[in-house]
Amino acid sequence: MPDPKILDHLVEIARFHGLPADRKRLDYEYSVGTEPLNDTRFRRMAQDLGLVVSPRALSWRRLRGLGNAYPAILLLPSGRWVLHLMFESKEFRPSVLLCQP
Repeated sequence: MPDPKILDHLVEIARFHGLPADRKRLDYEYSVGTEPLNDTRFRRMAQDLGLVVSPRALSWRRLRGLGNAYPAILLLPSGRWVLHLMFESKEFRPSVLLCQP
């Protein structure tokens, strides 16, 4: 379940794509408190902001194929949610830039 702090990143992603988004509005409209959000509610919030939500399992190797989907919010096997900012490959050494809420 996403930590409510990940909503800050959701708002950042929406704004990055030119969509109007406001964290206080999300808190109010969805009655966000300090309890973890369930996945369905989190996806609904993203869709209501106008983002395309496509949950899928990806290996680190397949992250390169996201194309214009950056930035993206990822759920790691550990259960932690991170903001995936970019994938870069230099001299056959791939690197991933992640930001934790």
